[in-house]
Amino acid sequence: MVPYYGHHTCSMFIKGKPIKFSFKIWMLCSSSGYPYAMEIYSGRKNESPGMPQGEDGVTQPLSKITDLSRPKVYFDNFFTYYNLLKKLADSRIRATGTVRSSYIRLCPLLWIITQLPKRAEEQWITVVMALYSFADGITVQL
Repeated sequence: MVPYYGHHTCSMFIKGKPIKFSFKIWMLCSSSGYPYAMEIYSGRKNESPGMPQGEDGVTQPLSKITDLSRPKVYFDNFFTYYNLLKKLADSRIRATGTVRSSYIRLCPLLWIITQLPKRAEEQWITVVMALYSFADGITVQL
């Protein structure tokens, strides 16, 4: 999010944020911060109907990368979906993202997370993905 205090038709209003109007920019960057691809978000596109907006925001920039020798993708909970992680795993792309607990209904480890005591740090590993829960209560899915 790029804060913007002027008036422009493309700036987005975000309720509950300290800076109410801003531009949303999605970037694909290297581990050193060098940007490979950048897109200023201007609303949902109808290029891929039926695909969640976050999933489309990850797959479109990844399609522009030609050298996928050992790619690793990191994103926040807006982009983390079970179907996206499965699709990236099938493409041999490693992905890490934070997950809201309401998004992981398909995960077989959900019942274990609900039984965790507060301030617990545990680790479970499945064949394709791993799910970590840390002391601050944020769940991270690999």
